[in-house]
Amino acid sequence: MIETKEKNWLKIRLLKLKPIYHTMVFEFNLQKLKFVLFGSLAVVVTLIIFFFPFESSTWYLPEEQADFLNYNLYGLIYFILFMVVAFFSGIICSDFKHKTGFITFPHIKKSYLLIGKFLTNFILVTGVIVIFYVTLTIICISFYGNILSGLNLSFNFAILYTLALAGFTTLFSSFLPSVLPVTIMVILVEFFGFTIISPFFVPNEPLWALSYLFHIVTAIVYPDFATRVRFSTWTQGTIVQRDWYFPTPEGAITSLLAYFFFSFILALYIFMRREKISFIRFRNMEDALIKKIKGIFNHYRT
Repeated sequence: MIETKEKNWLKIRLLKLKPIYHTMVFEFNLQKLKFVLFGSLAVVVTLIIFFFPFESSTWYLPEEQADFLNYNLYGLIYFILFMVVAFFSGIICSDFKHKTGFITFPHIKKSYLLIGKFLTNFILVTGVIVIFYVTLTIICISFYGNILSGLNLSFNFAILYTLALAGFTTLFSSFLPSVLPVTIMVILVEFFGFTIISPFFVPNEPLWALSYLFHIVTAIVYPDFATRVRFSTWTQGTIVQRDWYFPTPEGAITSLLAYFFFSFILALYIFMRREKISFIRFRNMEDALIKKIKGIFNHYRT
């Protein structure tokens, strides 16, 4: 009897998750061309940055593999940013732009739709990053004959950074009207917004800045990462200034996860609220139209 109840409970749970699965399949079919494009681009970009300049002796190959990775991984922030914007900027606003956000599905919750779309896009973006790091691993082996363990840690933090940035982009998509404003706002905030705000919080560590948190992706490749200097302090008159180079792993993990959960939960709330308001307006318009038609009909009947 208990086993039967457990099986029924499991079936009910699986049935509730089915809409997420169907949404993921549908979203995958929509985004698979983007995945192929960015996957191919990841290989090309990695070869252009990490392989061809050093293979052709155009650039000097550093003696230490950690220096090689640290110097060149900075460009990854631009690649991840434009990739996340391409996959996530229309995750909510595109529904309302094409009027599908006004449709109410009796058996599918809006939260399930958003979770399904987010999971699909995040899996695809993660796949592209995997391609990038696999290509980079092959290049490092060809140059140095081995791989630093820090490269695996760098990959893990790159995924965490991508998750936080995806949540941040989803938040903008929840209240902006279309893909273009979302793209512009995310890029401006990431490259300029955090930089402009940072001086007001000196000498505190800017753990709230995504651009600063990305620095752990490049810094953690060093074997002596735990003992490296994280900041420098200097005085300008009576004001103490501090330049931060990278966060601690604990600080980065906490901040990136906080970014994701706060952004995604707020985006989900705005999305559902926006859909509810839009549906009420739509029903009011529908009622007004019905009344108008009835009025015209009664006028001609009399």
